[in-house]
Amino acid sequence: MAVKKGWDIFQLDVNNVFLHGDLHEKVYMEAPPGLVVDQCSPSRVKTSSSIIFVAVYVDVVIITGTNSKEIASLNAFLDQKFRIKDLGRLHYFLGLEVLYKPDGILISQRKFVLDLLKEYQCFVYINASSPLDPTVKLKAQEDWTACPDSKRSVGYIVLVGDSPISWKSKKQETVYLSSVEAE
Repeated sequence: MAVKKGWDIFQLDVNNVFLHGDLHEKVYMEAPPGLVVDQCSPSRVKTSSSIIFVAVYVDVVIITGTNSKEIASLNAFLDQKFRIKDLGRLHYFLGLEVLYKPDGILISQRKFVLDLLKEYQCFVYINASSPLDPTVKLKAQEDWTACPDSKRSVGYIVLVGDSPISWKSKKQETVYLSSVEAE
């Protein structure tokens, strides 16, 4: 919604969020006088002339809305209460990279995937364009695709560019003749 409306999206980091200890009692919060806060996540703070959306995940705060001055005022208020670090425009949140373009934004998980590959040491493996050698002929007692013995197989593969994203192979119960062969 923020991108469609042309609103800036900001990211804040709460300093020392884990240094305050564990809470063992219920905590109740009230909105400052004059503000209305919806009971949903992300929270929506509305004044008479503008609206601000606030999403909080652990120590990360994402803020967007209609009025940059009121967002800056909210940032200053949060900094007084919680010591926050203003990280500027949203660039990375929960594994999502946000890349800004003149006509909108791109959301990517490239960094997240590269971090996973690095963590599980997958960079040592050799890339292959296909997991199966295309010259191999399969037999009836092996994988069903392209069965040269019974000719009873059906399968498909869905590609995005050169990358397979889905495939299925299932042996047919009967052999179907084409309409030309049937006539």
